[in-house]
Amino acid sequence: MIEALLEIPEIAEVIHSGEFEFSRDFDLFRFDERYRAGVLGSMRTLADYLNLPYIVDFFESNMDRENWKKKITSEQLEIYHNNALRVGNVNKVSQELQYLERLYLDKGDKQFFRLVHDVRSFERSFSAGVYDTLSPDRKIDLAYLFKERVVDVLRHLEKSGSESD
Repeated sequence: MIEALLEIPEIAEVIHSGEFEFSRDFDLFRFDERYRAGVLGSMRTLADYLNLPYIVDFFESNMDRENWKKKITSEQLEIYHNNALRVGNVNKVSQELQYLERLYLDKGDKQFFRLVHDVRSFERSFSAGVYDTLSPDRKIDLAYLFKERVVDVLRHLEKSGSESD
C-alpha cells in the first residue's frame, strides 16, 4: 500500500520504520480504573506511531505540499498522512502522553514523569519555523530520536514479569 506512493513523482522515498522492541502488555493498574479503555487506546496510538514509515517528498515548502495534497486521491492522502515525519502525528503523540500523564496514579513515579517530559520537550524540535528548514535526513534523525523516547515511556509502562491481571 505504501509502495503505491513511490509511483507518485513528488515522493522521493519511503523508509520503513524498523522494529522497536517493547511488550504490548501494559500495566493498566497504574491508571484510574474508569479510564483504562482510553489509556489503552492512547498506548496503542503511541505504539502505532512507532511503526509509521518516513515518507520523504520533493517539496520546497509546506505550502507547495498542501497544494499538492489537494490534487491527489483520498487513498493516497490517507497513506501519505501515515508518515512519522508529519508534525501532526508528532503532536498527536504528545497529546496522548499528556492524557496518560494526567491519569497516572503513582504521582511519586519520577521516572515516568521524566520520560514523558523528555518526549514532550523533544517535540519542540518539530516546531514549524525550525523543522521546515531541515534536510530530509535530519528530519528522519529527529523522528527516530523522538520514537526512541516514546519507546522508553512504553517500556516503563510494561507489566513486570511477576505481575498478572
